[in-house]
Amino acid sequence: MKTENPAMLFLIINIFKDIIWVGYWLINLETNQTNFLFLIGIFLVTSFALYFKVIRLLNRS
Repeated sequence: MKTENPAMLFLIINIFKDIIWVGYWLINLETNQTNFLFLIGIFLVTSFALYFKVIRLLNRS
């Protein structure tokens, strides 16, 4: 990613992926609140971990 600010480009691209992912699960998930909270928790933890790692690597290059 040879852009001026590759970390921001990464975030913009992934925001759309995240919106689609959340929309899919909101439509298809049963009304069970425990499953919903579990999936959202996993999503948030993995997203933050991925974003942190990739942004650090992009800013180093």
